Amino acid sequence: MQGDNRKLCLMRALFLFFILMLCSINNGKSQDRPVFLPEDIDGSSLRLKCLCKPGVVNKSRSRGLELSFIHTNTSTLEEEEGYPLSQPLSRLRLQNFNFKLKIPVVNKEGFKLILGTFYRPEHYDFERIGVDYAQVFNRINGRNLKSTGFDGLLVKSLSETMYGSFRLRTMYNGDYSGIINFDNRYSIFNASMLLGFKKRAEKEMGVGITFSKSFRNTIVLPFFLYNHTFNGKWGIETVLPALASVRYNLTDRSIFLAGIRYNSRSYSVGTEESLSGIYNLNHSELRMGLSLEQNIHPWVWLDISAGFQYNFSTDFEAVGENISSFQVEPGSSPVFRIGIFISPPKS
Repeated sequence: MQGDNRKLCLMRALFLFFILMLCSINNGKSQDRPVFLPEDIDGSSLRLKCLCKPGVVNKSRSRGLELSFIHTNTSTLEEEEGYPLSQPLSRLRLQNFNFKLKIPVVNKEGFKLILGTFYRPEHYDFERIGVDYAQVFNRINGRNLKSTGFDGLLVKSLSETMYGSFRLRTMYNGDYSGIINFDNRYSIFNASMLLGFKKRAEKEMGVGITFSKSFRNTIVLPFFLYNHTFNGKWGIETVLPALASVRYNLTDRSIFLAGIRYNSRSYSVGTEESLSGIYNLNHSELRMGLSLEQNIHPWVWLDISAGFQYNFSTDFEAVGENISSFQVEPGSSPVFRIGIFISPPKS
């Protein structure tokens, strides 16, 4: 009983540390976007679950092919301080469709090379648009802002208790036509390195660094990995400062995860003809909720999650001299996700 209390206290402390760290960097402005995190980052982009071997026993499932849909319930856009709107924009709805594919090109003992691709259109739907910045919002209303890219992951066992990994990712984000546009104005480049330490199958730690260069800025950020399986049912999975979750393995085929995740996405929007300039749009949010990974076939898993999304300010950064930057504050809202993915059986 005393051991269980210590484990519960550790989980609470990790969550408290994570939330306080995010709040402290905002200098008390609850809706400001955390500028220390790069664009197009989420917990899964830093989590490396492939080989001493990365990962712990009973961990959440690795994913080869994944298809998913995310629905964010309607929320109201309010004026941001210093960027007044004549009237608020009401009931903005966001929907995301995600396609990811990862293929092990080299799968040897102690070394892996995995190549992947992804396509993530994000659909904007305004119920009403005010008079301020109407040209910008009409531009993205009813459109898919797309994120398409490729990545590669190298994982190498360095010893019986250490491993290293290196990930390269390039993506193209914007309101272009077609599936992808290789124009430099849409490009984002990311490189991540991790050194992992794993003395036993139930626990691993790691320290890494990620570099991101985009059409908005260049950011270098350290990150920390800590995964721990306490017993046959309970564990935690974290990639700080982007992800922290508590895991409960109901059975070998049913895995529950409860936690918090940071997400961010940036797009290059507009053309000279349509907007007399270009905007770099960035939105970021914290998602808190509960998810279930349910095995429905030896290779096929269902992924369902529901929770609450806390939205930070959405930035429209002007590129050019004839237009001006502005910000709006989306209200927080419920979020729902459903998907299906392929994961090979443990055997």
